[in-house]
Amino acid sequence: MQARVLYFLVYPKALATGICLPVEMFHAVNTLSKVKSKQDAIQVKLVSVDGNAVEVTGGLKLHCDLSLDETKQADGIFIPPMWSNPNSVLNNSHKMQTWIKNQVDGGAQVVATGTGVSLLAQTGLLDGKVATTHWYYFDAFQKRFPKVRLQKKQFITHTDSLYCTGSINAQTDLVLYLINQYVGKEALALVEKHFSHEINRTYSAPFEETTIHHDEVIIEVQQWLNQNWKEHINLETMAKFSKMSVRNFSRRFKQATSLSAQQYLIKLKLDKAQELLKQTNLSTAQIADQTGFDDPAYFSRLFKKQFDCSPVEYRKLVRAKSFRL
Repeated sequence: MQARVLYFLVYPKALATGICLPVEMFHAVNTLSKVKSKQDAIQVKLVSVDGNAVEVTGGLKLHCDLSLDETKQADGIFIPPMWSNPNSVLNNSHKMQTWIKNQVDGGAQVVATGTGVSLLAQTGLLDGKVATTHWYYFDAFQKRFPKVRLQKKQFITHTDSLYCTGSINAQTDLVLYLINQYVGKEALALVEKHFSHEINRTYSAPFEETTIHHDEVIIEVQQWLNQNWKEHINLETMAKFSKMSVRNFSRRFKQATSLSAQQYLIKLKLDKAQELLKQTNLSTAQIADQTGFDDPAYFSRLFKKQFDCSPVEYRKLVRAKSFRL
């Protein structure tokens, strides 16, 4: 398997957390891949304009591997968030903009986080497309980039090869999703195991395509379900909330998420059960009851089908915290 090449763009005012945590997660993937094939699955490089070390937020200095001119075509590039007002970076970003556009033209995916989305928007690549950014800069972003379709209710947006995340937590979810796409479930399980205390999951695990769409009514239903998943909710209740007929709602939900509304709700409940297994000492029967499953055996069967392991096996996996491979 040929290694995927990922570049992290490093510039003044960048938040080191938006670089270091995903780099460490990809390194964990490489640890597993070397055990199996003696080569990295993901090649990660830090890139600055001139290749020199860059002082980022907090006075930390990150040493970079390459200058923009030394890079080759990447499979993906990461644009980290920056601290405070991004304008000073944007006003001196011409060379970075050109590099980003060239990488995208060559087929690279882009992951831009928080205020780093402003740098992606500055290239014009987001014109006419959906995006999100840190909530604090919604108004300033909308004013500076009126052609971008800002989504204030979404923490992750996706159009073509361009991913935008509103926070580092959302970026972490997206990294998990990409690890699953790049390398598979075994590598994803490894990262979840070793980073279970560092990862603050706010979305389904791994990050699913079902949350990447642009039907705002269905997004509102998903957000409502995320807040009310403990309630006894059926298809009629969801349709009533959406102010659509059951038939029209069912069609639109499936079209937007690739799942039926009932499948989505079950998956959401299983994701919540996963968090309870990770964070509490409740028994499997207690967790089944708290997540709305009347039959613990049925819950266990659904859980194993969703996550390829039983609830008991999953709890052992995420709590092992053994860093020896």
